[in-house]
Formats: sequence, structure tokens, C-alpha cells
Amino acid sequence: MGAQEIVNRKILRSLERIRTWGDREVRRMCARFDHYTIDKENHILYTDKEKFVGISKSFKIATRLSIKRIANFHNQQKKIYKSWLYRDKEKNIIGQMLSVIQNVAIYIPCGKAVYISTLLMCFITARIAGVKNIYVMSPINYNRNIHFLYTARKLGIRKIYNIGGIQGIGAFAFGTKLFPKVDKIIGPGNYYVNESKKIISSICGIDILAGPSEIVVLTDGYFSALCIAYDAMAQAEHDINAKVHILSDNMQFLYVVRRYLKDMWIKNPRAYILAQSLRNLSIVKVQDISGAIKLINNIAPEHLEIVCNRRVDISLIKNCGSIFIDQHTPEGVCDYCVGCNHVIPTQERARYSSPLGVYSFLKYTNITRLNFTGFRKLAYNAMELSKREGLYAHFKCISKRLVLSNY
Repeated sequence: MGAQEIVNRKILRSLERIRTWGDREVRRMCARFDHYTIDKENHILYTDKEKFVGISKSFKIATRLSIKRIANFHNQQKKIYKSWLYRDKEKNIIGQMLSVIQNVAIYIPCGKAVYISTLLMCFITARIAGVKNIYVMSPINYNRNIHFLYTARKLGIRKIYNIGGIQGIGAFAFGTKLFPKVDKIIGPGNYYVNESKKIISSICGIDILAGPSEIVVLTDGYFSALCIAYDAMAQAEHDINAKVHILSDNMQFLYVVRRYLKDMWIKNPRAYILAQSLRNLSIVKVQDISGAIKLINNIAPEHLEIVCNRRVDISLIKNCGSIFIDQHTPEGVCDYCVGCNHVIPTQERARYSSPLGVYSFLKYTNITRLNFTGFRKLAYNAMELSKREGLYAHFKCISKRLVLSNY
């Protein structure tokens, strides 16, 4: 049995204990892993009781701008999704009714960094979608950051559930006396969080499995090698398992980028993370742009920066979470205040999933109303198919109604 399988089994057992013992097991896990005791008084942090002293004017302006732009982007997204109905030739009514998921928990990591931007991305998107009950959880005891709490209050979040990790996912998935059961859990996290989300996904909806972070930079060498090196480090500093790929047909340029990275990472305050994550660095000399695009589609990256003087046909890029085009669009800006969501599928999941969006909180219900003419026309076809499938009750529920309808 491999190390990863052993870890997965431990996660599964922990979730099973939470399902069986509820708050009792949650308290035990919080005491063991987070080093604090959960009770009725401290499992919720009330933001309206905080005193926001020392918040700079520049941070307040940046927060306001980010809120506005993220809201604008997702309001545009929401316009696409609507209920719809149509009538066929027999005047039958067929369509779909759009509804919003009612109870959602948002997981905000709070270990290796203070993810204020993730709070903005997740909460604003859920609110614009129309989610009725939004619960925010974060292991805030790790880092009681005043800027994080100020942002939460600015968004109108009064309560933050002081929990994280496996126990946070389990508590909201199964529901306990202290933590409400929800319909869906969203938000990025580490391996333990993502594996927990996978396990509970049969009883509770989840969004995408986001993390660890990754980026592909495609460049032809016409722009600053120093900036490209910083773009790479911007992703690598997230997590020791972050992945960075730099692709170019200019070998000399790649050598320069590598030299910058070698010289700069040690000076970064997060050098303890970069020392490990840059081991995952991949610098690849490609023959041409078309070869690079094939490689990108195979990698299916979370982020793709295209910094090329030549034209790149992005319609050929089928597998990617988010694309940043040109030298004025660094991933660092887009993570915060452009407006597009930065909760994006990782580890090749961009092959089949999308970034977090308004659609993540919406669902459709099929609507059908047949009249007599429509029913009679379709009945014989349905009876024939049910007969060949050997489903006798299906056949009889149609045929009996057909007999009664003829009277």
C-alpha cells in the first residue's frame, strides 16, 4: 500500500467518524490539528465585533475596486443563464426551469497565506448567482488577519466559521449541531481538503478541485526575461507542489530566464516554499507555436500566459482554465482585480471542467406538459421502446392511459 493510499484511508476514516459522532469528533480533530477547542462560543467569529484599526486607505480603495470588477464580470456571466420553454408542432410545452442552489459553504484556506482575493471571488460569485444561505469557513485561528476580516465585513459577511481542513469539509457536508448541512461546498484547498471534497461528493455537491497552483508561460522571447521569471515565481510561491512550465522557441531567452530564477528565489520572503516548488520547474524548447499548443493542450494548465510578438490562435487551445494574453496581462493582476474568477481547475482537470462561475451555483429542472394530441402521437413509439427494453410497467402506464384517453 502506497503512502498516498494510506493518507486517503485516514481521511476517509476521519470523515466517517464525523458522520457518526458529529461535533464530538470535530472538537477532537480541531484540538489535535488546529490546537484550539471548538465550542458554542468560539466556533463562529463575528466580524461586526472586530475593531478595524490600521487599515490603510490604499487597501480600502483596492478592495472596493476588486469588489466592483468581480461583480461586473459575474453579472455579465449571469445574463446567459435563463429558464426556457418552447412549443412543438403538437403544442406540447417542453423546456427547462433554472433554479439556484440554496445552501453553500465557502472554504477559504488560511495556512500559508491570507487569501483575501479567494474570499472575494467565491462570495461575490455566490451572491450574484442568488444563493440564499452562504456560510464562510476558514481556520482563522491560524492567522487572525485584520485585512481578511475587514474584507469579509465589507462584503456583508457577519459570521466566519472558525474551522478548516478535513473536519471543516465533513462538518458542513454531514451537518452537526454547530455546523449546518449544506447543498454544496466550494473553494480551493490543500491535498487533504480536495480529497475530503472528493469523498463527500456523493452526498454534497462540490465545485472544482483547485490546487496546487500551476502556470504555463508561452513566449517567443521578445519581452523582458526578468518579468517572465517573476511571473513564474508568482505561481511557484503559492505551494511547494506548484508547477511552472516555460515554453519558447528561443533557447537563449530560456537560459536567461533560468538564470534570473536561480538568482532571485533566495531573496523572496517565501523562499522556503520556492526552494521546493521550483524543483517542479519545466523549461522547454519548442520547435514552433503549433508544437507548443499541442503541449499546452496535453498539460491542460490552470493558467496560461501568452507573451508573444507573433499571433497565436487561441481557438486552438482547448484545455486551459484561464488565458492571459500580451505583456500587459500578468497573471498577478488577474488574480486580484480584473474580475474573472481565479478559482480554476488544476492538475489537467481543465480538460473537462471550468473556472468557478455563476453557473457553479445554478441547476436546471426539465419541464414537460403534453396535451392529448401530443401524448397519443408519442405513446406508440414509447410503448415500442419500453417493450424492447422489457420494462412491463412502463408499457402498461402508457397503454392504460391511452385506452382511458380514447373515451
